[in-house]
Amino acid sequence: MKTLYVLSGLPGSGKSTWAKQLKREHEEVEIVSSDGIRKKYFGRRGNMEHEGDVWRIFLEELNNFSKVDGAMVIADCTNLTNHFRRYYYETTPLYDKHVLVLFEADVETCKRRNKERDSSKIVPDFAMDQLIASYEEPNEETLNLFDEVIRVKE
Repeated sequence: MKTLYVLSGLPGSGKSTWAKQLKREHEEVEIVSSDGIRKKYFGRRGNMEHEGDVWRIFLEELNNFSKVDGAMVIADCTNLTNHFRRYYYETTPLYDKHVLVLFEADVETCKRRNKERDSSKIVPDFAMDQLIASYEEPNEETLNLFDEVIRVKE
């Protein structure tokens, strides 16, 4: 069975930590990270100058892994709106199972964790505020698309 985990949460909510833990438990897990793509192709995680390319590569990598029997793949990015949660469900049809993983850390915890990160991973305050303002609670229509929903409370 090919499984895609679509992560959804603010920066600092624990998405990447959760992804790395799942990979430690299952070595076959592949993590596709928007920050990782920025660093690999454009020099640093915070480089936002090539966003069109980042998201094209992100989706290509998700779909390339979907061709591998038994794939377990994590889509590690914020996915803060129902639009993007649905988008990654709809544009990855070769996966047998889609799992939405919702990170429910409160805003103050996310802001604190963001400040405690390595300097190359810190999201600037203005960007963090924009992300917080853009967050949407998952609606029933979106939740019902996924085969499973995991809620990670912190």
